[in-house]
Amino acid sequence: MIHYSRPLSFCTLLVMPFQTRRVTDARKRPFPWRRTLVSALSFARPLTRWYLAWKEEKEKETKRKKRTNLLKRVLIVLLAVLCALLLLAGTVRALVSLRVLSFRSLVSVTGTELPRDAD
Repeated sequence: MIHYSRPLSFCTLLVMPFQTRRVTDARKRPFPWRRTLVSALSFARPLTRWYLAWKEEKEKETKRKKRTNLLKRVLIVLLAVLCALLLLAGTVRALVSLRVLSFRSLVSVTGTELPRDAD
């Protein structure tokens, strides 16, 4: 509370050399877009770099997994072919040892002509 040495009247208030303004009419400064943008970009740049590095590593990992799965499939197919060849070789060896199959019988079967139809 302000105390004056002499009493104020309405006339003295009218001639006072100051202005009053309402508190709601506070001076508005423009929003500091430039400073805010620079701050946001300086914060976002390392995050963007980190995200791009993570994304690139993820893509490499995905390619590596696809390649590994393909090689696994090829290995399984080659193992199956090897097992089939071993089974065939074992069967031929057993037939040769039982003398059911011999070189002469193979040559005679392959050297003969095919029978013709009666038509």
